[in-house]
Amino acid sequence: MASLLKRQLKKYLPEGLSGNKELKPFLPALASSCASYKEKLSMMQPATTISSEEIFVAYGELMVEADKQKQVENSLKHAVDSLNVNQGIIDNPEHSNNLNIGVEKLAGHVTLLSSRISSVTEERNFILKDLEAKNEALNNYVQMVSHDLKSTIRNISVLIFWIVEEEKNRFSAYSRQNCSLVSENFLRIDNLINVIL
Repeated sequence: MASLLKRQLKKYLPEGLSGNKELKPFLPALASSCASYKEKLSMMQPATTISSEEIFVAYGELMVEADKQKQVENSLKHAVDSLNVNQGIIDNPEHSNNLNIGVEKLAGHVTLLSSRISSVTEERNFILKDLEAKNEALNNYVQMVSHDLKSTIRNISVLIFWIVEEEKNRFSAYSRQNCSLVSENFLRIDNLINVIL
């Protein structure tokens, strides 16, 4: 390009100026500037081509990411609707779909609901621990009562057996049958206590 520039300058530069000593440093500087411009231009052309391709790829990636974000937002809205229905905040999730909920508001709502869930879970855990303690106390009480009842029933049953053995000759057949029924009922009560336990 420098030779083309020199020819053009010689062609169009007046003859009196072509031999001028002051212009002699100007011509190489102009040629160097043109070469530098050409070099920069050749570097910029691939860069702009690469940039447009990169922009196209980046645009595609952004569209995919935007679709994913929209799906996440819809999933969060659906989750919030379900939580709202379960918490009794709204009756029908269709009502909340008509509301235009921003991402920040949705995030704040999710935070609020998660706080409520955490509170309910904490309360539930407290109630379960309390219930376990009460069940254990009740179980201990039932064990104690059943032991006392069984001891008393066995003692009475043994006493009746001794009475029948000692007095069997004096008892009528009817009295012996009644004593036998009493023993059978004590045995039934003992079995009922086992079933209850």
